[in-house]
Parts: sequence; structure tokens; C-alpha cells
Amino acid sequence: MLQEKKTGDVWAIDVGAPYVFLNEWIVYSIGNDGAKPRCAIRFHPVAKIATDLLPTSVRKLATLLDETLGSGENEGTLNPTANVKIKVMHTWANVAMRPWAALNAQPYNSHEEVYAGLKKWSHRSKSFHDLYQNISIQYPKAERALADYYASQFNKNTVDAHAMAKQALDIAFRTYFVFPRNL
Repeated sequence: MLQEKKTGDVWAIDVGAPYVFLNEWIVYSIGNDGAKPRCAIRFHPVAKIATDLLPTSVRKLATLLDETLGSGENEGTLNPTANVKIKVMHTWANVAMRPWAALNAQPYNSHEEVYAGLKKWSHRSKSFHDLYQNISIQYPKAERALADYYASQFNKNTVDAHAMAKQALDIAFRTYFVFPRNL
């Protein structure tokens, strides 16, 4: 809710549901015609999922990382997998549309801890091992594609685009996982 000091006019902004990435804001006000929506503020081009805003190589990596999480079925009311997927969705949206916001995130594990945890996980089955290998192959492709994306979308020079892509992709990658730390 906002109120203009001079006129006393009240405005309300509906920021949408938390399970929708970078949801549009609907601005309402009370006028002679009553309380009505006056405008919508959109933060990205039309896309069903956040990763649709990113280059193909990044989308492929995101798909592989999603596969490590599983379906989340029968997890009970806390829905841990669904909660991780929502957090990841918002992270990818920030990586695509406002990478400076993504760079402020602080995932629990370091890059090295996540890779070590994934490597250990990959020994559980052949399908896990294959997925781990595919992630390892796709990651550098995604990083290069994201750097090119930042160069074109945000007019970054090559060095800055690569640095931003390296950091943003690392944060997105680490957001998927929480592995125990060795104390």
C-alpha cells in the first residue's frame, strides 16, 4: 500500500504469488470509477519457465540439475523438493533478467563441496553417474553461452561478461544442493 502525501490517494500493489518467477505487479488505485487495476509492471518477456529466458546450453544444464532432485513425490507436507525448485526457479530468473541480484545469493555449500557431494552421489548408480558426467560436460558450455548472453543483453565487455557468467552460474548450480559439510 502506498499513499500520495499531497492528495491522499491510495495505491495498492499486488506482487503476485511466490511460486511465479519475477511475477508481474498489478497496481490498483481508487478513483471516480472505484477501486480498479490501473496498470501492470512486467519484469521479463513472456516465458512459461524461468530458464526459457536463457540460452539453450544453460537450459540443458538446468534440466540436468533438475533431474538430480527427483520428483518430490510422497515427501509430506514440508515439500522440500518443491521448495528447492521454487528457490531455483527464482535464481534462474535473476540469472536471466537481473544477474546482479543473483550475485547476492549465498548458497550453503561452496562450489567444491557441491561437486564433491555430487561425485559421491554419482557412485550410487549408473544413472546417477551418467547424470553427473553430463552435468560436468554441460557446465562449461553453459558458462560460455551465459557469458555471450550477458555480452549481448547487458552490453558487457568480454571480460566482465565472463566474470559475471562464472559467478551467476556458480550460484545457480549451488542453489540446487545442500550437502553436509565435513567438520
